[in-house]
Amino acid sequence: SVIQTEMMKLRCETDPELFCRVFFPRHCWYSFSPLHRHLFRQYCRQQHQPLHEREGRNYAVAAPRGYAKSTITTLLLPIHDVVYRSEGYVVIVSATLPQSIGKLKNIRVELAENRMLRECFEPQISRVTSRQIVVNDIAIEAFSVGTELRGITHRHWRPTKIVIDDGEDSEAVESPEQREKLAMWFNEVLENLGNGYTNIIVVGTVLHSDSLLANILKRPDFQSRTFRAVESFAENTALWEQWRARFNDLSDPYRAETARSFFEINRETMLKGARVLWSEKEDYYDLMCQLTTRGRKAFFKEKQNDPRHHEAQLFDPETFCYFTLEQS
Repeated sequence: SVIQTEMMKLRCETDPELFCRVFFPRHCWYSFSPLHRHLFRQYCRQQHQPLHEREGRNYAVAAPRGYAKSTITTLLLPIHDVVYRSEGYVVIVSATLPQSIGKLKNIRVELAENRMLRECFEPQISRVTSRQIVVNDIAIEAFSVGTELRGITHRHWRPTKIVIDDGEDSEAVESPEQREKLAMWFNEVLENLGNGYTNIIVVGTVLHSDSLLANILKRPDFQSRTFRAVESFAENTALWEQWRARFNDLSDPYRAETARSFFEINRETMLKGARVLWSEKEDYYDLMCQLTTRGRKAFFKEKQNDPRHHEAQLFDPETFCYFTLEQS
């Protein structure tokens, strides 16, 4: 009924998790993880005041690769922004322009083809280009990092919300010069785009210990959180080593089944102490298979937000001790 629809819309305005469930079921196959609920809570904190009166907030989230952080932050929540008219000008930034344009295209497709969304909100799309879409007089625009963005506006708004999603390139982040260049662009250009009402959200995976995201996570003016696919590893490493020997036994054509059978027999003991972030997407067994096949360096960077691969470096900077030598 009309009354039920209006009540549901009213609830969804202050409950983005419900909004995602109701209007985007094909994007929400699994239960939401602590990462997603954290993103929803951060989002709700910016919705209470009228836009021109609010005080802008900065927050950063490091998340494992493949854990739907982009779906939440650059697709579902920007759509919530425009249908409820809670922003004036949204800017989405990624490492490359095609990446950002792809995110904008996904928003445009949902607004044009999501039947339930269109019937409930009737979003008015008044402008569409490859890099910008205007819906309900709210602009969403796509850029790549390093772009000259000084002075951009939409109507009377400077950017009211800036989302940097996966803003670093895996290859470029290895260059000290490129890291310094990106940090200067962020500090000098991007952070001066908005006004007092501007929210800056940085999400991604930590690709280097001195990357932009790694340093933003340490800034006192950002509320930051780091999520890892494996929150705690299993206590019984000996059984997992026995499992790994079976899993890697190339002489056994049924090694996958052999290893799985060994795990099932010892499941309770092998899972003692283990805890994962999103078990419905990747349980502990899945993650241990990835750790074994892809290697520790890739796993700890992409899944644990820990790019310091201890087996590949001579020294661990976290263990350094410093002293001052005084001359008598």
